[in-house]
Amino acid sequence: MRTQGSLRLILNTKLWPQMQTDKASEKSVRITAMDTEDQGVKVFLISASSKDTGQLYAALHHRILALRSRSDQEPEPRVHIPDGHIPHPQSNGEDSDEDEPLTPTANTTGKLYNPLA
Repeated sequence: MRTQGSLRLILNTKLWPQMQTDKASEKSVRITAMDTEDQGVKVFLISASSKDTGQLYAALHHRILALRSRSDQEPEPRVHIPDGHIPHPQSNGEDSDEDEPLTPTANTTGKLYNPLA
């Protein structure tokens, strides 16, 4: 996020629907954001003039509401499983094949089945 006139960087983080923002005081905005050092979510306090914090809070609030609205409207992703290709439940982990790469299997037509296609 940059300022309009000078294009100065004021916020460099990804926004997500569950992100929390609030006005901590007249001259500060509190947000949750990703920490680039340890990749965890942390709370940050942004201090500026009361006018700038008001504009920043309004912009963040508007964008987060739009993200929430969009995520509520998107349908859950559906997984298509072709006939005859039923996934097998995982075992208790003793003889798991987790380290082996997945390979395409041939169906009855002789063509390779790609589960990602």
